[in-house]
Amino acid sequence: MPALLQLLVHLLQLYEASSLRLADVIAAGDLGYRCPSRCWCELPHPAVAPSTAVLSVTCSGKGLTEVPCDLLDPATLELNLDDNRLADLPVSIAASAPHLRVLSASKNAITKLNKNLFTALPNLVELRLSHNRLQNLDAKDLSSCVNLRIIDLSHNMLSVLPFDLLDNLPVWFEANLSHNRLRSVTSQSQTSAGSSTDALERPPVMTARQLNRDTRLDLSHNLLESVDSRFRWPVASCPALLDLSGNPALSYTGSGALKPLLRSVSADCDLDELRLRRLGLARLPAYAFRGRDLRLHSLRRLSLASNAIATVENGALNSLTRLSELDLSDNRLTEIPNLSDLNNLMRLDLSHNLLTIFVDPTRLPANLRWLSLGRNSLHNLHPSVFTRFASLQSLDLRDNGLKDFRPTRQQISGLTELLLGGNELRREHLAGIFAASPKLLRLDLSRNRISQIPDNLTGTVRICAFSTSAGMDFLRLSHWTWEPGSWKSWT
Repeated sequence: MPALLQLLVHLLQLYEASSLRLADVIAAGDLGYRCPSRCWCELPHPAVAPSTAVLSVTCSGKGLTEVPCDLLDPATLELNLDDNRLADLPVSIAASAPHLRVLSASKNAITKLNKNLFTALPNLVELRLSHNRLQNLDAKDLSSCVNLRIIDLSHNMLSVLPFDLLDNLPVWFEANLSHNRLRSVTSQSQTSAGSSTDALERPPVMTARQLNRDTRLDLSHNLLESVDSRFRWPVASCPALLDLSGNPALSYTGSGALKPLLRSVSADCDLDELRLRRLGLARLPAYAFRGRDLRLHSLRRLSLASNAIATVENGALNSLTRLSELDLSDNRLTEIPNLSDLNNLMRLDLSHNLLTIFVDPTRLPANLRWLSLGRNSLHNLHPSVFTRFASLQSLDLRDNGLKDFRPTRQQISGLTELLLGGNELRREHLAGIFAASPKLLRLDLSRNRISQIPDNLTGTVRICAFSTSAGMDFLRLSHWTWEPGSWKSWT
């Protein structure tokens, strides 16, 4: 113990002499590994690796201006340098930790990538460099990282994305390039040296392939504005999930580049999920997803949330025959769009719109399992409209100002979740709700005008969010008795 105290005193003196520099080594007892001072080193479980191996080194939030490369243990597999003041990542990282698999240096001041560093890290699987000052990328910067699966370059200053960057990574799984200044996507093999003005002039010939269905490419919140129709999507850049949200210049009107961009990706890729949120779209025209050269036949999930869509023209989505999930929430719809031809649709979100009536259920496919109509103005919604949806399991009607809701078992008998919070329902509505939905597992009646629950209501129901109900002072249901601030068993 005295020896350890002497060591700590000595290290403290070294630290005070070197100010913020990490030039010290902490020898942790007899474990046989070293850890840079002011860093946190985690050991693996003995069943995974020898206790002498340093698998994870965390030096985040220490105000570092340089990486303590010479103090890294060669067994280091994960290095976290987030939230410091680093301007670059030196190649000496690879010399000290040649087996590195995870490198994170987000929230620093890094302006460029060191190609030589990544050439020496062939085992790198995950690279996170978000919230830095990267302005340019070369397609060859990461070409040696053949095992790289996750790359996060979000929140930088990139203006051009060389798709060869991803095309050189054969097993990439997730690429996040959101919140940059991207105006175009380009293949450097298509450009002349030093030129970016004709970035999409000479498309290479490539063969399409279907990648892992979970491959994700996030290009949201950029400045994408133009796509040359001759551009071919590089093979390894084909995503299953493509997020184009928050690119205000993309649209279907005027010179909007949304359809050309979709055309270019669908020519070579089998998209599974597409996100087009916050594009300022005012309507979905009949040709939105149609066209001889627009092939989205594999699309299963589509999000158009948080636009300004007031009209969905008939047939706008009919070509998406495999669509199973559709999000139209947070728009300006005043009527239920005609989606009856989407026979595979199972999940539909129409919440946060301007809907006032729902009287024609045939406008929606009969096999819906999840339907959200919350935060509209469906004051007079009649539960008979739900008779059509025999497979419906979850129904959200929150915040509609409903004053009357008296369903029958024929209408909602299959529900396991019913959300009715934020309405004007009273005690007399409860018996009918419970009798009509014997399979309920989750029920939300918060923020209604219910002051007491009748004692004779039974059933296997778990009540959610009652604690905020105005005036609620007693609940007895199934095996529970509820009183303000407490749950009590009841038999």
